[in-house]
Amino acid sequence: MADSPAFAPANAKKFLSNLKILAATTDKAPQAKKALSTVLRGIEAGIESTGAQSGLLRTLGGHPADHILGARFYA
Repeated sequence: MADSPAFAPANAKKFLSNLKILAATTDKAPQAKKALSTVLRGIEAGIESTGAQSGLLRTLGGHPADHILGARFYA
């Protein structure tokens, strides 16, 4: 299940590359990641106040976490 209507990686090789990066950084610098996410959410809120969105910022943590029961999933 995915929480996006489109599969972001272009192919299986890119997907594996993304997974390896995620696995290598999952448990590293959690406080820095939390701080960065807070900053990115503020920037994204400013962008959204103009009626636009930044897919990159939302992907990098600029979008507040949704509750699992309120999320939409795709197969």
